[in-house]
Amino acid sequence: MINEIYKLDDLIFKPLNYHLSEIHPDKEADEYFGFDFKINDIKIKFRKSKLTPKKIGQFVTFWKRDQNRKTVPFDVDDDSDFYIILMEEDAKAGFFIFPKSILEKEDLISSQLKAGKRGFRIYSDWHFPTSKQAEKTKIWQTRYFINFSDTENSILEKFETILNSKNQ
Repeated sequence: MINEIYKLDDLIFKPLNYHLSEIHPDKEADEYFGFDFKINDIKIKFRKSKLTPKKIGQFVTFWKRDQNRKTVPFDVDDDSDFYIILMEEDAKAGFFIFPKSILEKEDLISSQLKAGKRGFRIYSDWHFPTSKQAEKTKIWQTRYFINFSDTENSILEKFETILNSKNQ
């Protein structure tokens, strides 16, 4: 899975003058190809989502272990600034880059006010969910999805825009 991170480096990070460093596997997330790394001073948590047979979209786990070795959702106080989730399906591929602030707003990571989730569904631009809740989820997620079939300039521009909107 580290090859996918190097692909992101070649396609996006290097052209935008970001330096990839400190790549470490997240041993608790082997099944979802979990890694932590930095681009410049920005801390990234990386996962790859999974296709599930009965539902539209894909699923990704989003947890860590606490001091008692119990699984708990990621937290707003964790180190990561952004969460990248790679998605592949047949010949289609892309990734989400979620700022920590939007994950807190959508109650996917824990804060003092609310517990987060240990996993959730994601919907790319080629997924067309039918339930109202899934449609609503796709709407906010779309802003953070980058499709590898887009033009190079479009990919770089959207990535840079999302990184610069860290606190929105």
